[in-house]
Amino acid sequence: MATLVRALKLVPPAESLSFIFFAVLKSALAGAGLQTFFAGATGSGGWTSAIEVSRGRKWLWLYVAMQGIDTWQALRQRYGWSSLLHHFATGCGLAVDALFGSNRTITLAVASLSNEAVAPFYQAFGLLKAANLGETSAAKRCVQAVVAITVAVRLPVALSLGLVAAKDLAAFAARRRCQSESKQRGHRLKGEARVDEEVQPWLLVPSIGGIQLLLFLDYLWIRGWAMPKLRNWT
Repeated sequence: MATLVRALKLVPPAESLSFIFFAVLKSALAGAGLQTFFAGATGSGGWTSAIEVSRGRKWLWLYVAMQGIDTWQALRQRYGWSSLLHHFATGCGLAVDALFGSNRTITLAVASLSNEAVAPFYQAFGLLKAANLGETSAAKRCVQAVVAITVAVRLPVALSLGLVAAKDLAAFAARRRCQSESKQRGHRLKGEARVDEEVQPWLLVPSIGGIQLLLFLDYLWIRGWAMPKLRNWT
């Protein structure tokens, strides 16, 4: 903590405030995401029941705006291609969800905001680096925390949501087959309109692809930057 306080004094006030602002904002997004994720994962009906997310679209638009700023910073500071791809892909993907998503799609998208759980430690590391304290023990603990949260939160959430989306697609396809067979017999399945409204394959398919991309980028980050840096500290 003392090292972080020292960093706040060394970095220009406007830059220090930006680190604090993003840490608080992204923590709020992560809180909304984790609350939604656990509601779906541990609720009585699990992900099979309808879950209403209060201000779901507003959370997504807030995230999209934040990713726009992150992308600009990544370009200005010449971050690697994986960082740029991450910001661009998630920002565009959730913007489409916010614009066209059904309640089901919005719920899954908000749950994905759990990935921002790494933000406080990532912003703290950024602050230390800006203050030329990026090689201190405090910076090392920040990187360790980011790696630990990536493995304990980001990866399980991504895999779980990918599985939920895949099950939705399978159920949708099975439902369509049943509808086709029923119509051929002159019958109509109850509730088919609701199913068609909530499950959106044209959004779920790229979402599953996006989840796999983020898992790959996290793997590259851990293997190519975080672990070598931690080994150099020891």
